[in-house]
Amino acid sequence: MGGDAQNVTIFGQSGGGGKVSTLLATPAAQGLFHKAIVQSGSMLRSMESKYSRRIGTAVVEELGLHPSRIDELQKIPYEQLLAAGEKAVARVKAEAEKEGNSTFIFGWGPTVDGDVLPAHPFDPKAPAQSKDIPLLIGTTLHEFTMSTYVPDFRNITRDNAVGFLKQRYGDRTEEFLQVFEKAYPGYQPKDLIDVDFVFRPGAVEQARLQVAQQGAPVYMYIFAWESPVMDGILRSTHCM
Repeated sequence: MGGDAQNVTIFGQSGGGGKVSTLLATPAAQGLFHKAIVQSGSMLRSMESKYSRRIGTAVVEELGLHPSRIDELQKIPYEQLLAAGEKAVARVKAEAEKEGNSTFIFGWGPTVDGDVLPAHPFDPKAPAQSKDIPLLIGTTLHEFTMSTYVPDFRNITRDNAVGFLKQRYGDRTEEFLQVFEKAYPGYQPKDLIDVDFVFRPGAVEQARLQVAQQGAPVYMYIFAWESPVMDGILRSTHCM
């Protein structure tokens, strides 16, 4: 009651952010919303049809069905179908990784089919159909915090944290530290491994691509409040 069909905002978090990213690139959704918010879920690339087809074929194989008996899928109990699906996704994902394919999601998700979804949502560029949609994009500071799950990291020393970083950045570790210290003055050693580098880069890239269209405004935020729950081990975590 009382809604304005000409002023609709869609808003999604985590997987929902992936859905918003996809809708921005879905022709059938054009004109149905006028603003968008992507929270901790910027999805630049979606599934490719060749992998979706492989997964479908693998599910049928896992169930021991012949293509001529495909209608029997409707009679298979949910638990059995789910188990076959999980095995199929794992198998095809391993194949895809060997082929150098890496996406934010892999499995049952939006697929570039050239029709419903003509191209990846934000790769190599932002969708032209959403050029005039104002966009708000953000993440939490820590998302999936390493020290939450590894107690030894909660009181890690700077030297040990730097040692951990060297495994990731190698010769560029010092360069990383200089940039990090400029961005986060007064940081704690555990911040070096807790500050998010999984969701944030995708969010920044999505914003950059949208801005490049020189259309509607693009806004970004970072949510940094840390929960005191469980002695603060969650920090500013995913879903906060």
